[in-house]
Amino acid sequence: MNTPTLRPAIDWPGLLQAAPYFTSALMDTLSPEQAPEAAPLVRAAYFYDLFDGQVSNGGVMQYFYNLALSTPGFAQAPAFIAQNPHLAQALPFVEAVHAAWAEVAPAVASARDSDEWPEALFSSHRARFEALEKDFYAVNHTISQRLCAAIVQSPHDYFDIAAVPGLPERGVAHIALKDGTYRLRFEDGFPIGPNLLERGDGDCDVVWFSRDRQLLQTENGYGGTRTRHWLHYPSQASGTWRLKGGKLQSHEGMRALWRKHGLRESMHANGAPKTASLFRDNQSLGDEHFFADGTLQLRHEKRADGEHRSRYWPGGALNTQSVYDEKTRRERYLRVLDRDGQPLAPEGTGRLHQFLSIEKGEHRWREGALVDGYLEGPVRWMKGKADGSGATEVSRAVYRQGVER
Repeated sequence: MNTPTLRPAIDWPGLLQAAPYFTSALMDTLSPEQAPEAAPLVRAAYFYDLFDGQVSNGGVMQYFYNLALSTPGFAQAPAFIAQNPHLAQALPFVEAVHAAWAEVAPAVASARDSDEWPEALFSSHRARFEALEKDFYAVNHTISQRLCAAIVQSPHDYFDIAAVPGLPERGVAHIALKDGTYRLRFEDGFPIGPNLLERGDGDCDVVWFSRDRQLLQTENGYGGTRTRHWLHYPSQASGTWRLKGGKLQSHEGMRALWRKHGLRESMHANGAPKTASLFRDNQSLGDEHFFADGTLQLRHEKRADGEHRSRYWPGGALNTQSVYDEKTRRERYLRVLDRDGQPLAPEGTGRLHQFLSIEKGEHRWREGALVDGYLEGPVRWMKGKADGSGATEVSRAVYRQGVER
């Protein structure tokens, strides 16, 4: 039997416009009917993207419900995916899911005959696939970006790319396409960049690679907002900047452009910091929130004994320090200070006056009593003017030993 050789047709601008998610170009140019007959690397990428998209969006049962009975070649997906070495890490998940298909197929077929979305079907099988889905979500974006890296290194293995007239095989070439709308910079036959892709709305996308194609950077804009991504394929280290009106709105460190890793910050309109969060491999280590003038408002730190919380008065003076236990859902106050730094609850017993936020010029706080560090009795949420006048109760609750009743 001859090995199929079909690869979807595309031009260089079409491929570059898919960055940093190059598999999307493949999905857009290959029809479901063509996929089973595509070249092995191509169809493996196609069927993995189908699997990833459905399982990531709604779980294993959604994958079965949406695709199993209507997708050409569905039963062969594990065999297809096994033919791409860059998808080896995904194969055990795909095989485990397909091994379960025969058992759930009658229920899925029955559900598809109904006109309503089968939430009951999904719920009845959720526990069965929950652990597998959780493990898959921990690696699926890394797998996808590893596949994108393979496409970048060998694009002709995945696409039938239209030849560019006048492009030399070796050396540097600057090529203008489509009446100059696309301006690409090739090195040895690959568009290293910077590649400029102008759009009809006046914005311009930019895509560029390092010479070894290990580092990708992209920039695009819509509605006055500019977004820049960078991704280092070998380490999967990545990041994103977002700007609006020329001002930085936020930046974030990630792995594979999805998993939170490193520092994430957002800014107020005046450029002052608004929030800052630190992550290690998608796990939060702590975060900070700031008043509009950039002074610290709230800090959370994850420690072995719980989440340590510090709140501050406008201007930066410490207001409260506490430890929140996620298991008991109790918050134990270690210090409560007034604006002048004087203790309100020595040794944990006394009065709580905790500043919360400034909203539309109004100050928000809550007040109550503390016994041995825990809220006890009625607690009132308040609002009023900055000078302390016009204090009004917003809501209230009753606590016993730090637990709301």
